Amino acid sequence: MNNYIKIPYTNASDVLALFDPDKEIIALAESHHSIIDFIEQMRERKWDIELTMFFAHALPLREAIWWGYQCLSSRDDWDHDEHHAILSAKLWVENPDEHHRRHAELMIKKVGLEAAPGWIAQAVFWSGGSITPKGEPSTEPPLYLYAKAIAGAVNLCAILPEGEHKEERFSYYYKMALNIARGGNGIAEALKA
Repeated sequence: MNNYIKIPYTNASDVLALFDPDKEIIALAESHHSIIDFIEQMRERKWDIELTMFFAHALPLREAIWWGYQCLSSRDDWDHDEHHAILSAKLWVENPDEHHRRHAELMIKKVGLEAAPGWIAQAVFWSGGSITPKGEPSTEPPLYLYAKAIAGAVNLCAILPEGEHKEERFSYYYKMALNIARGGNGIAEALKA
């Protein structure tokens, strides 16, 4: 039984069909069909970057962005603008309207895409709605492009700046993702106990 009530897929292969994983990951899903078994096998192999991509696609849009926001919020070494880029994701999750989506776009321009905060803001901007400037013909982002940005944000957050804390960060971020998948809020403080 899948106790991950927020993951709307029957098996791991359903999630993998949403992006372009390596052949090894596809083979693993073929031998470990259930979401629970697949996640456990990915963690056991320490396929962290790939598992982050899996979670970013498996969770529904708002929950996935909330997960990214929680991961980035677990660190306190962001500068002022980076902090506000991260906050733009929270504001959008709380009120997913065009105003907050376009605010995230402004934050991308402020912080760039060299670090995780820019990528979580990018995920919000790619969440739906036109990605062209206001007043120009509307162009929707490709499906699940936001998930790639979330995965980029979480992976960069875990690995940078020196990679020295990546194992503990990935482990902590996965606890958050699993908490959200079970219907929790993934709040970092609640997971420390």
